Amino acid sequence: MSISKTLRAAVKTALGRGVTRYRIAKDARLDHTGLTRFLSGDRDLRLTNADRLAEALGMELRRKSERTDL
Repeated sequence: MSISKTLRAAVKTALGRGVTRYRIAKDARLDHTGLTRFLSGDRDLRLTNADRLAEALGMELRRKSERTDL
């Protein structure tokens, strides 16, 4: 799954738990409108903003398994 899809799914999970888009955007130091556009697929996030969003959601990027070809 792509990073964008993973972040969108994590935001939707948080929304399902009652966390508002405004709260997620504020915690991630993102513009609320930009987050809304990202969630709808109209806009991508810059890497720094993806980092902030992942941090606000308590997520981290890690390798699925050890690869020897990298």
